[in-house]
Amino acid sequence: LDVMPIPYADLRVTTVEVPAAAQSGTEISVGWTVLNDGIGRTDRTSWSDTVILARDPAGQNVVARVSFDHLGALEAGGSYERTGTIQLPDALSGPIYAIVITGGPFEFLYTDNNSASAGPIQVTQSPAPALIVTAITAPVSISTACSALCAR
Repeated sequence: LDVMPIPYADLRVTTVEVPAAAQSGTEISVGWTVLNDGIGRTDRTSWSDTVILARDPAGQNVVARVSFDHLGALEAGGSYERTGTIQLPDALSGPIYAIVITGGPFEFLYTDNNSASAGPIQVTQSPAPALIVTAITAPVSISTACSALCAR
């Protein structure tokens, strides 16, 4: 027999959307949907969704992490969609995955479905900037600058 003080919510990340490719040092957009699959409204009116960018779909080799606040209770059967931007590290390359984790409200035993992942996102290194010297400015006479400094 399980006794609960309130009906539980069950937050589930149902979708995660990411671009197929990106360049290092730029921002990517990650979109996700969270559904309350429980029997009751959330007992909190705010919590955070965390987006992790990692080299593996399990989120063990993390390259970036950002949290996004959610404000407002979520009724049983209700859902919300969210999009966030995340800065990719410079010099990153290779496949990465986006993992979205939600949670915070009372969910009784149902906390094992609070995350989902998407990817891979193929990241290529951004081209190095091509710096070109276009002008050089120097004093007209070195002796004037030297005599002022040397007199001290």
